[in-house]
Amino acid sequence: MKSPTPASASSSSSAPPPSYTETISSPTQNRLPVNPPTYTSSLRAPYILDLITRHILPHINDSASNGITSTICILIPSNVSSLMHADALDPDSKKETPPLAFPGEKVVGFPDKDDITLVRLTGLDNKLEFWRQGSVVRELGSQLRRALEAEGYLVLEHERDKQLPPRNGPTSPSLDVRSVEWKTVEQPMLKSGEARCAVEFKEVTLRLENEMGLYETRSGMALVVGTEIGAVSDEEEF
Repeated sequence: MKSPTPASASSSSSAPPPSYTETISSPTQNRLPVNPPTYTSSLRAPYILDLITRHILPHINDSASNGITSTICILIPSNVSSLMHADALDPDSKKETPPLAFPGEKVVGFPDKDDITLVRLTGLDNKLEFWRQGSVVRELGSQLRRALEAEGYLVLEHERDKQLPPRNGPTSPSLDVRSVEWKTVEQPMLKSGEARCAVEFKEVTLRLENEMGLYETRSGMALVVGTEIGAVSDEEEF
C-alpha cells in the first residue's frame, strides 16, 4: 500500500518527509478512499469464517460421523464473565493455563436429542460487543449456509425464517432471535443430503459446581448455532 503523500510537497527532491505528528494531524492528507460499509464487512468476514471452520463445522462433522443429525454449538464471547471461570478472568492468576470451564457443568434448557458442544472464545477479537451485533449474527448464518453447501449439502430455508415478517427500519443488536425460538417451529423431515441451520444470540444457562463445591446456575449471552442434516433416503419416506 502506498504511503500517504504530504498535503504540500516541495519541488525539491531533497525536502525531508513530514514527521509522523504532521502526517496524522493533517486533515487534507491524500488517503486511500474507504467505503465504510464495505470496509467493515471485509474486516469481520475473516473472524466469522474462522469461527465456522475452527469450531462449528468440526462439531457438525464429528456428530454426523457418529450418526447424530441434530447439533447445537454454543459459543460464549470472551468477556461474558458470568460463564467464565474466575481464574480465567483474573490477570494476577498464578496458574499457567487458567481453566475456562467449571467442573461438572451442564447446559440446561435444550432438547436431549441434540448433540451440544460448548465453546468459550478467547481474545479481544471475540468480545460480546462484536458477536451480539445483528449484522454479524446474520452474516454468520449466511457464511455457515455457504460452508454447508461447499460440503455438499442442499441447505433449505428454515421454517422460522419463513414465518418472520420482513425487517423494516433500524434493528436491535440481537435481532436474529426475533422472539421466535427456532427449535419450537415444526420442521419438515430432511432427506439425505439436505440441511438447515439457524443462528441466534440469546441467553444460555449452565448448571455448574462453583469454587466452593456447591452447585448453582449461571446465565449469560452467547451465540447459539443449531444445525440439522438429513438422514432419510427417498426409499424410506412413506
